[in-house]
Amino acid sequence: TSMGIDGITMPLTGEAAVNPQIPLVNMPFTMCHEMAHRMCIASERDANLAAFLACQANDSPIYQYSGYFMAFRYCYQALADYGTATAKAAAAEIYEGINAQVLADLEVYNAHYAANIDADASNLANSVNDTYIKVSGDENGTASYSKVCDLLVSWYIQEIYLPDHLPEQEEVFDPLDKSEVDLSDDSLGGK
Repeated sequence: TSMGIDGITMPLTGEAAVNPQIPLVNMPFTMCHEMAHRMCIASERDANLAAFLACQANDSPIYQYSGYFMAFRYCYQALADYGTATAKAAAAEIYEGINAQVLADLEVYNAHYAANIDADASNLANSVNDTYIKVSGDENGTASYSKVCDLLVSWYIQEIYLPDHLPEQEEVFDPLDKSEVDLSDDSLGGK
């Protein structure tokens, strides 16, 4: 907990472990993230997307909320950290409109890490993890966790936005589709 580690998957044994002291709001997401690693999804970016998709598809509202909460947190933080005046203004406007429950969970989440992380231990753990991720082939190191934002935005556009905003497509006649055309000799008058 003092190192800021939510979960870990041992590469040699495939054993996944989740820190039981993390805030409950990110527990399901973290479990799914570590299980993604067990399923050979190695990159942190891809494991985060897999965790979101697993949470989103789960019947449990607790899992769904955890997935959307963490997706929001990653994307909001990326926007807030972007550094332009426009991004900061957009982040401030979004923050003003956050649902009271989400805001309360963000405060619990942030307070947990602020109260429990030891800077030296966290820096050491982050350095080791960063090196491990880079040696494993991801040049982004620990920055790869937040790279999930591009994938989340693409998912949202494809799965949520476009289906509701594209004009309905009329069915196109396919002359080779046998269910649309009777190609039997009888249909041609025996000729």
